[in-house]
Amino acid sequence: MQSKSKSKIHIATSSQYPQGNADLRDLLDSLRRMRMECDFLVWGERGVCRGNLLLSLAVWDYSSNPTNFLAWLKDLEESGVKILNPLATIQKNINKRYLLDLQERGIPIIPSEFIEYDNLKNKDLRGKVLKPVIGQSGMGVERGEKADFSHYPQGVIIQPFIPSIQESGEVCFVFFGGEFRYSILRKPKEWRANSKYGVEISLIEAKKEWIDLAYQALDGIEYFYARVDLFIQPLLISEVELIEPALYFSHSPYSLELFKISLQKFFKDSYKKIIFLQILASIPHTTLQMQKQKNNTSLQNPPLEVFLKKEQKIQSLQAKRSYLFSHKIQTNSSFFYKAQAEQ
Repeated sequence: MQSKSKSKIHIATSSQYPQGNADLRDLLDSLRRMRMECDFLVWGERGVCRGNLLLSLAVWDYSSNPTNFLAWLKDLEESGVKILNPLATIQKNINKRYLLDLQERGIPIIPSEFIEYDNLKNKDLRGKVLKPVIGQSGMGVERGEKADFSHYPQGVIIQPFIPSIQESGEVCFVFFGGEFRYSILRKPKEWRANSKYGVEISLIEAKKEWIDLAYQALDGIEYFYARVDLFIQPLLISEVELIEPALYFSHSPYSLELFKISLQKFFKDSYKKIIFLQILASIPHTTLQMQKQKNNTSLQNPPLEVFLKKEQKIQSLQAKRSYLFSHKIQTNSSFFYKAQAEQ
């Protein structure tokens, strides 16, 4: 029998949807069946204790008060709560100006320009798409000819309208546990590929070049889960979702099980690192000095650095096999059971 988890897991939600959606309720029930203590928590509320884990997967209204949202997360982090994704990642991703950073790195995105609210009235917006610089769930995404400027108090990202979205749709690349897992095709009923406006959702087998581009967009970012959205004609990154992306568990076989396995591994790895650091901190400084003199050499690679290098090497190997692994997960169910048995 599995032992009960020592850490409580909170899935952060919004006041309008305090119980998340069907996918997240399935995740909650599944974690509880594994004897992991888990619940929903409307963001802004208290009741999260030191050592607890917070998944911000359903905070679907943070854009209405981003300052309070980030302050709440900061308070939790300072009190010893583990936040996924990490607070530093959320702080960077909450503002769509991160797209300009991708653009500067030479990563192909939908050409984007940031405009302050006060300068909108002087801009020719014909043939453009406007998105609030802090926004979510398709809110405020409008064609330039019909845009309501009151939706953009913090500024706006302006992009050209790309007609192929209506025929080819948008492909969403879902990552968790640091690896690509599966891809989802969203075909809009109008021109916005968002459930709010009507969209057909289905599993799609991704091409290697698409996956490679998604990995490029996440390079250097610390995350547990992520979703990278791409236009495929032409191949351009639309958005990188690192706060509350829909992960479409119900559309991909075994994805819920894979997420749970990844979460278990995260707990296991985090626990190992905590124990290691506790042991390292308990070693008297004089003992390390004596060992240094005995070996007559400098400790150029202290134990912590060696440990972290090993972890980095493991992550590199995992990244190299991620494409093959995810491809098999989508096309060969027997491989999943083999992977699960090896855990």
